[in-house]
Amino acid sequence: MLYLIRKYGTRGEDDMVNVTNLSTLERRILERVDESNEEAVQKEFARFETEVQSMSNEPDGIGQARLTSHEASRLPTGNQHSDSLTVIEWQCVKAAAIYYNVPDWTAKVDSSLSHEENIDLMKSISEGEMELAEEQAHTQRSFS
Repeated sequence: MLYLIRKYGTRGEDDMVNVTNLSTLERRILERVDESNEEAVQKEFARFETEVQSMSNEPDGIGQARLTSHEASRLPTGNQHSDSLTVIEWQCVKAAAIYYNVPDWTAKVDSSLSHEENIDLMKSISEGEMELAEEQAHTQRSFS
């Protein structure tokens, strides 16, 4: 899903996920997929919209994104009195991963870091992946 968002530019002027563009993308995909996959596509788009509904519309704010059960099972969670991040803190990290277009974010987080440090990590990963993609594109153009 994040690949589709990156590829088809479904980010709004405020750099947050633009639901209108997601609806357009969903409609286009549904026009091209086999009927047997339509329900799965609709469920995935609905799930994504549910996950990102708590993201901030403020330019400097990221907010939270709801964790899926799969993500929650992969992350060590605790309460405010433990060393592990809370579910709310992980939701902030997920929102940052969506905001910065980091795929497979649960494999890239570091549970020994604070949630603020993990948010910075998502930003660093995003910047590093963009630089890597630019380098690869430059290398491909050089060989063409």
